[in-house]
Amino acid sequence: MNHSDLNHTEMWGLIDTQRASAAEIFASLTDDQWSVTSLCDGWSVREVGAHLTLQSMGLGRTVRLALRHPGSINHVIDASARAEAAGLTTREIVDRLGLLVGVHRANPFTTVDDTLVDAVVHTFDATEPLGITVDLPERTALAVLDRLADYHRRGKTAVFHDVHVSGSRFVANDLCWSWGSGATVEATTTDLILTLSGRRRPS
Repeated sequence: MNHSDLNHTEMWGLIDTQRASAAEIFASLTDDQWSVTSLCDGWSVREVGAHLTLQSMGLGRTVRLALRHPGSINHVIDASARAEAAGLTTREIVDRLGLLVGVHRANPFTTVDDTLVDAVVHTFDATEPLGITVDLPERTALAVLDRLADYHRRGKTAVFHDVHVSGSRFVANDLCWSWGSGATVEATTTDLILTLSGRRRPS
């Protein structure tokens, strides 16, 4: 079911809200929390934060990063995040996250929808291991769930882990959203986002 019929201006508004929330969350972390292993394979919370600062890059910087870290898209993303994390203080990461609020430009070869999914999923990557609760606005949650379902429909989940979704109907028990057909997998919005992005196994 597609509930998130939002125009680009509305989508960027959701992204701005998410970015501001993420900046506030990262600003509250202790030194020990920055070092905790995130849900994103191989990344600490610090590297997740550094990755989020790389949203809204122009074509020139994207090409430079690809040339500096040649390989698959996943390798470029991974190496770039690690390089940023190594080169920035935690305060600089937080400041850069805050400065992205109001910057309405998706990275080359991505869409505004992809940008929102990236911002939300990676926020969860950092907060879930730390036991920090993130309350997503309903419109944000619906837009992200719809986009993740669309990724699976089109077989375009290259950035996220492969998830076996065939034969399952995913149902949110805290808002009106469902997708798929077959055995019902009912869970919270957060758990469904983590499942459909490959962070958790469907249950």
